[in-house]
Amino acid sequence: ALDEVRHQVLLAAQLAEGLEFMAQADMNGEGAPCDLGRVCRLFCCMAARQARAAQIQLASGEHEGPVWAAVPPLEALHALLEVLDICVSVGGRVNLVFSAQRQESEGIAVCVTGGDNRALVLSALTGSALPGSRAKLLSGDAAGSFFLSWRAGEGA
Repeated sequence: ALDEVRHQVLLAAQLAEGLEFMAQADMNGEGAPCDLGRVCRLFCCMAARQARAAQIQLASGEHEGPVWAAVPPLEALHALLEVLDICVSVGGRVNLVFSAQRQESEGIAVCVTGGDNRALVLSALTGSALPGSRAKLLSGDAAGSFFLSWRAGEGA
């Protein structure tokens, strides 16, 4: 019971830190860069309950140092939410890992690492548009991976 209380206190502290981060980002304006790794961690923390209810396990991958991108944090969160919504609409158990990465540009790697419904989720994510977002969900380098890129969306 004590471990659960500690876990809940830690979660509350992470959420408070995340909200402070979002408030600072909002005050800095849309032109300010954001750390995509921090956005991934915040999203996984904020969306954990919704994901669990849909039998989706979320994880934030690690990256050495910040991955700065000229993307407003709320826009990055919105794109991650769109990816989660696609996975929820498919249904079934699935494991997702979000990691900030630098490939040809800065973005977020989305890896479908397992679950009963992995094949259907991969099919649904392949070629999916993210409504209301400049981000594009591109096929990743490895099987079961995708790359959220804002640079690919600039010409759209």
